[in-house]
Amino acid sequence: MSADDTARGAEDYESLPYISMPYAQTQPARLAAIATLHGMAPPAVETASVLELGCASGGNLIPLAARFPRARFVGFDLGRKHVEDGARRIRDLALTNIEIGQADIGELRLAEKFDYIICHGVFSWTPRAVQDAVFRICREALSHTGVALVSFNVLPGWRMRSAVRDLCLRHTAAETAPSRRVAMARALLNDIAALSNAGEPFGLLLRNEAQRVAHRPASYIMGEFMSAENTAFYFSDFVEQAGRFGLAYLTDADLDAAVPETLSAPFQERIAAHAGADMLAREQYADYFTGRPFRSALLVKAETPRSAFDSERLGLLQLSGELKRIANDPEQALEDARGRAIRGKGPVIMQALSRLAAAHPATLSFAELTGETEGASAREICEALGMVLRVGQIGASSVRLRVGRYDVARPRAWELARQEAASGQPFVTSLAHVPVLVKPIMAWMLRRLDGSMDRVGLTAALTDALRRGEVRVRETEQEGGGKVETIAAGYLDRALRHLAAKALLTEP
Repeated sequence: MSADDTARGAEDYESLPYISMPYAQTQPARLAAIATLHGMAPPAVETASVLELGCASGGNLIPLAARFPRARFVGFDLGRKHVEDGARRIRDLALTNIEIGQADIGELRLAEKFDYIICHGVFSWTPRAVQDAVFRICREALSHTGVALVSFNVLPGWRMRSAVRDLCLRHTAAETAPSRRVAMARALLNDIAALSNAGEPFGLLLRNEAQRVAHRPASYIMGEFMSAENTAFYFSDFVEQAGRFGLAYLTDADLDAAVPETLSAPFQERIAAHAGADMLAREQYADYFTGRPFRSALLVKAETPRSAFDSERLGLLQLSGELKRIANDPEQALEDARGRAIRGKGPVIMQALSRLAAAHPATLSFAELTGETEGASAREICEALGMVLRVGQIGASSVRLRVGRYDVARPRAWELARQEAASGQPFVTSLAHVPVLVKPIMAWMLRRLDGSMDRVGLTAALTDALRRGEVRVRETEQEGGGKVETIAAGYLDRALRHLAAKALLTEP
């Protein structure tokens, strides 16, 4: 990549800043849980030190600092505007345990040690010198039992998207304004998708990509398809490169995407036939078979003691799951948030999963989850729940999560979410570190959930806002007639239920 390309990339990043938001897979409590399941004793997240390389304006790091006030957070980003925006948010929230600075990762030298290092959405989009610097920093700055997350685009799966990138780059080569380049790329993808033969592989690819990016922000399209640098890696090459810096691959932050054993039996059989018993080779062949385009690799120091996945260590963790009963199912099966059924696990396991469903979005300890169970040993329960975890149908955390109920007298939303709602951004961050899209009326509601108003007061305030046209409910509700007070009361109840389910309400 030439110096001109590097300069243009920096200018594009500054003029069209990336939308900064939380990424659940990077949450240290999740990384700590995965490390625990692999035989490690990671540092306690509540008092940990966390570094983020390429933190943008702190959308991922700031919510963590707000939730864990005794931990320390440090972020660096190349973009001046990003850093200024992040510093302003930190001041507005009066957070004292976080700092964000402007720096070139390639030139960064750190004397401090960090328990968790996050580098998400950076590695593939930077030149080789910066990639090496990411590994160097992880080696030099990671504590002995710490965990680093480095995400990257993956071959061969990303080759399909690289065709879209090539089209976008060639089509917009003569244009210099980033916003105009993105608009041109969107138009081209839409035209090709509309006119391509969906029965042909290339036409189907273009249609799928056009649909996938239709609602993505301009900064995403610029970064993914038109940045000066975008290098995808074979998994084995990435692991080898990390190894040259004294780092070892632990697993992927998305367990269900990392473990070949979670694939169907025919997949497992053929992967084993090609890769043998070597687990790293099996993961590489899993990428060949599935075509996954992206990874979030967890790295540790090569000398750090660790083991294979050990489901019996679930007893050290908190579990969660967005599960619900399948209506009219004779087996009383459950389904996860992606619509995948869970059945045939036996009454003890299904009872435990039902408890998890009832507690969602809060977490339960293993003891709370299993209770006074009979008919299955602790080991059998661990093995069954471990597989449900590995396929991504439940989650694990090293930190207990407690959330507020929707039916309390004076509901209160998380202070950070209230601040985000007041800022006008289209999403707020949940206590589970997940971005939740909010419409204007929901943002209006969040701003008022500071615990000072009861339901009567909230209903009256919403009724007044509806009458004045300050907010609107769905048009169908307003056209349906009825008293405004009744509409307001109904919406308030639904809104509070929604906010509670999304882990946005706190305990009194």
